[in-house]
Amino acid sequence: MKLNNIELSFDNFASEMAKLKNEKHFDYLVTIIGEDFGEEGLGCIYI
Repeated sequence: MKLNNIELSFDNFASEMAKLKNEKHFDYLVTIIGEDFGEEGLGCIYI
């Protein structure tokens, strides 16, 4: 399995999440497996 790192800004977060859901069938509540509230903000790991 290949993991891709995607960085999103606050301004385009909603539109990029909608794009992932519609084009790649990602569902935030189903596919997120981790969160990191580090020094640089929120990070997510999707499978």
